Amino acid sequence: MQMSRRVNPSHLLNILLLLLLLFLLFLLPNHSKDAEDYGLFPPVYTDYSTQTNTTGHRLLCMVLTTPANYLTKAVHVQATWGRRCDTLLFISSSERGLVSWFITPDIVSDLPVLELAGVLGREHLWDKVKLGLSTIWRDYSSQFDFLIKADDDTFLIVDNLKHLLSELSPSDPLILGHHQEDRGVAYLSGGPGYVLSHAAVREIVEVGLGGDLPCHLPHPVGQEVQVYPNEDLQMGKCASLLHIPVQSSEVQGQSTFLPFLLPRHLVPGLTVKWWLDRTKECQQVVSCVSPALVSMHYVRPEMMYVYDYFVYGFR
Repeated sequence: MQMSRRVNPSHLLNILLLLLLLFLLFLLPNHSKDAEDYGLFPPVYTDYSTQTNTTGHRLLCMVLTTPANYLTKAVHVQATWGRRCDTLLFISSSERGLVSWFITPDIVSDLPVLELAGVLGREHLWDKVKLGLSTIWRDYSSQFDFLIKADDDTFLIVDNLKHLLSELSPSDPLILGHHQEDRGVAYLSGGPGYVLSHAAVREIVEVGLGGDLPCHLPHPVGQEVQVYPNEDLQMGKCASLLHIPVQSSEVQGQSTFLPFLLPRHLVPGLTVKWWLDRTKECQQVVSCVSPALVSMHYVRPEMMYVYDYFVYGFR
């Protein structure tokens, strides 16, 4: 008679501890690689005397994140520029994997996060944006005039954005951001964020994602964009199919939405060739950064607080 083998509890515990160690090594930054890597730290809420402009158009900030970034990025967006939005919503995945061990109910309850199914991974970014917009339109359509889609490493100066939007009407379909072109498609760079008017969100959700579904892949007409993970490129093609005007972020020939970190745009010798080959903004100007700067991309969590201080706390 064949006897079943019993699993030694100590072996099982060792395996679990090994998996936990590997996960922590993946989740927490490696300090040996970067002397300025601060690792995991709690959010800091600072009340500066200069208050955010709460008048004018109502702004809903839709920030893409993942469960693995709740403690490392999302909480710092919420503690800095995110709280200056009229409505802040993080769009994330309901599939958490190993990270579920570290996400306690109080973390999720403190973050205004919508966890959606089937959107985990870069290859599902366009699905995440489409489902996020559809959910927001269903549940929050009466709570915003403009919506900005941003990432959890975007830094946004909300006051400057509201000033930029003050002369625009939420009733006019439009999409605004850093104007680029790739694969024959005009689009707005997703890293620094792009803005959709209330009318544009309605058009995308009710027409682009309903009826004949022109904004689902593959696109049925025009210069077709193949299955490509970049949601900003897909949004640009969707806007084109729906005849939604694409509006550049330039103010007096200078960019207000920056796809890279500030030095990459301030110092000509540090510009990225990939961007130079695709941008349609600020091509003939030495100083490309507008004094009315709205946003920038690839911002580390600790730098969120530095920029927040210089915008609202520095005298």
